[in-house]
This record gives sequence, structure tokens and C-alpha cells, in this order.
Amino acid sequence: MTLQTTLTGRLRGRWDFLIILTIKLAIIGMFLPIKISNFIMFLLLALVLLIGKYSDAWSRLKRSILPYFLLYYAIHIVGILYSENHFAAIKELDKKIPFLILPVVFSLIDPKLLLKERVNILLFFARLTIIVSIALGIYSFIRYWQTKDINVFFYTGFTDLIKFHPVYLAGYLIFATIILLVIPKERVAKWSVIRDGGIIIFSFFMLILISSKTALFIFLVLIGYILLERITSIHWSSKILICVGFLMMSGVVIYSFPVTRARIQDSLNSNWSGILDDEYTQKASTYTGATLRFSFWKVTAKEIYSDNKVLEGVGTGDQTDYLNKVYDKYGLLNVGYVNYNLHNVLMEVILEFGLIGFAFFTALILKASHLAKIYGDNILACLLVIFILLGMTESLWNINKGIFFFTFFFCFLCCSLPTKSTYLDK
Repeated sequence: MTLQTTLTGRLRGRWDFLIILTIKLAIIGMFLPIKISNFIMFLLLALVLLIGKYSDAWSRLKRSILPYFLLYYAIHIVGILYSENHFAAIKELDKKIPFLILPVVFSLIDPKLLLKERVNILLFFARLTIIVSIALGIYSFIRYWQTKDINVFFYTGFTDLIKFHPVYLAGYLIFATIILLVIPKERVAKWSVIRDGGIIIFSFFMLILISSKTALFIFLVLIGYILLERITSIHWSSKILICVGFLMMSGVVIYSFPVTRARIQDSLNSNWSGILDDEYTQKASTYTGATLRFSFWKVTAKEIYSDNKVLEGVGTGDQTDYLNKVYDKYGLLNVGYVNYNLHNVLMEVILEFGLIGFAFFTALILKASHLAKIYGDNILACLLVIFILLGMTESLWNINKGIFFFTFFFCFLCCSLPTKSTYLDK
């Protein structure tokens, strides 16, 4: 080995270290205000443009899931042509800039480096999420000691310190839990059971405090699936009994927390009679989280069809103005629902870009599912489940914390896929 080769190798190693360090900073930025997270993202972009691996970058950019995000951003640019609110359209392009930047970033990073550091990066995110959750819990105890207000432990009160919507923190925490359970470790079996049980109990308790009904459902589904997959020595009928017992026990624990119980009962007591009638939207006193969302979707779908915007949608940046117009027509503005988004990722895509957006969304989901299946990537599969189920009640691509998080990890996971998925706990 020549001196030049040695120096080149050392320099390459330092650059690789710097790239991974900046990726970890970007993960930290997920928990910080949008201006800080975007600054770190552009810093990462500048770094990979300077020292990135340009050989075969185009082929890497074209493969896996990266083109779908670039295409979606391109649709936003085209959507400006038929938008009425161009100022809002520019703001929308700025908010959704991760769809453009992150695919470029990961296409320029050596896939061998990403594969080598895959577990390291995933564990960094998982541990950081656990630390943030613990810090929020401690902060809630301090505020409770000062105020004696139990609400500081629940929902928005729990995440007030970092000004973070609790539902998105719940999504982060579920994904972090999956990472810690799936990535294998060299350990004694008994210690593994204790460790994994501790992780599940901690995350379950944090999600009860966050009080997101959808997040609790997703958590129980994924954890139940993982536990049943690991129990291979018993008959399927016994597995069903274990599953039922697990759900019943979880329900008892959840209902022992009054605030979370009240939020769940609110949805269970929803009055669905007459909800398909236009007059239903005038009865604000009957609304729960479930019926309100359905009302949003119903009246919006009806007006999109009536206005002949099914194919192309309303365009980039016009969704808020359009929704306010729809809500006003059906009496929703008069009862305070101003500037409310649709709380559904697919409905948001259809609202903005119609069937064109729907086709893109479907293609992305199918591609991610295909990659997760052929590589046996349980982590990617679980991320996809979180995205789909959480997206049923939240506009994940309308909020930066959803845009950045899901784009980052979809791109990262798809660009660090191994030839054989030996890193997963089969």
C-alpha cells in the first residue's frame, strides 16, 4: 500500500465520518423548529455536493423510492400554473423542500457507507427519541409539582416543552420502539426478554400519556405482530388467545388513565346518525374527532367532484383557501373550524393534485411495499404501516414534522438496503 493510498483512505474516512455526523444532526433537527431542521438539511446537501460519490449517482437516484419524491415535488411546481394563491404556493414549495433535497442527498452518498452505518443511524434515532420522551416526562413531573394540573402529563401538555404536536412524537416513538425490538443484539436470551419487555412497557406508557388513539392502535398492532412472530413453539389457536389476552390487558391499562380514557370514550360515543346528510355539518355539538374528520372528507370530496377538480386537484398552495370556502358553505367556519386541514394524507394529496396525486401516492406505497418484501426489511415494512395507518387520521405531508421524518427514513432505508438482510431479527 502506497503512502498516497493510505492518505486517501484516511481522508475518505474523515469525510465519511463528517457525513454520518451531519446525518445524525439532521435526525436531531427532527425534534427542533423547522428553520433549524432545514438549515441542517441544507448543510448536509452542501456537504454531499462537495464530497459526494458522483459515480453512478444517476443510477442510484433513479432506483428504489427516490424518484417518487422528486416527481411529487415536480408536481408541486406544475401545480403553481393553475394555482390562484401564488404566495401560498411558494410557501408550500418551501415547506415541502425535503421532497427535493433528501433524495438528492441520499443518491450522492456511497450506498456502502449507508449500509455500513445503517444500524448505527437507526439506533441513534431510537435512543434519541427515548431520551426526548424521558425528558418530557421529567418536565411534566416538575410542572405538575408546581401547578398540580394533571393535564401537563397528557397530549399537548406533555409535548409543550418542545412545541411538538403529540401525534407526530407518537409516530416517532413507535418507529423507535420497532427499531429497538427488531435490530438484533448479541445477548443472553433472558436478558433479551427483560430488555424488550422494558422497552415495550416504557413506550406503551409514553403513548398513553401522549393520548393519541390512532398511535395506540398502531402500537398494539405492530407489537402484537412482533410478539406473535417470535412465539414459534405454540399452536396458532394459542397465539390467538395470547393476542386477545394482550389486547384486553392493554385496554385495562389504558382505561386506568382518566384523560386518555376520556379521549377514547369521546370517539366511541360518536353519533353517526345522519352523518351523510349535508345538514349534519351544522350540528357542531355532535362532533367528535372521528365524526369531524369524516365530515371534512365528505364535504371536500363532494365539492371537488362538483367543481370538476377530480383529475388535477386545486393546485399548489390553494388547499387552505379552498377548504375554508367549502367549510363556509357547510357551516363549519361559523363554529370555529378555520384553516383546518383534512387530517388524512391521501385526502390531502387528492385535494392538491386529484387523481394524478392519487396515482403517485399509490405507486409510492406499492414500491415501498415491494422493496420491503423482496429484501425482507421488517423496519421498512413497519415504517410503511405507521405511515399508512397514522396517515388515515393525520395530514402527514402537510406538516414539516411528518414531511421530513417520513421522507428522510424512506429514502435512507431504501438507499441502505443490503444484498441479504442479515441485520434483521428473523
